[in-house]
Amino acid sequence: MSTEFGEHAFNTRRAITQGEDALINIRQALEYALREIERCQARYQAAPLHEKPRVLNHALSTVCTWATVNARIGLAADAQAELHAIVSRMSPQ
Repeated sequence: MSTEFGEHAFNTRRAITQGEDALINIRQALEYALREIERCQARYQAAPLHEKPRVLNHALSTVCTWATVNARIGLAADAQAELHAIVSRMSPQ
């Protein structure tokens, strides 16, 4: 019985830690993306007309591809699913 409880406590702590790590990773990726967008904004304001589309493209790429890939959303989703499963097992049927 205590082994079962120990394993449950270990799995719960691991899932909580993975969730915390995922949130840190998401925050860092979004903070980087925000800094990059700020740089794009400054470049856009100073850019001649023919450069503005390229600057906007870079900003869009940063948000749509770089930030979502580097935020590693899958890690957060895995932690969320594991925590949900743990809570479901704890709830009386």
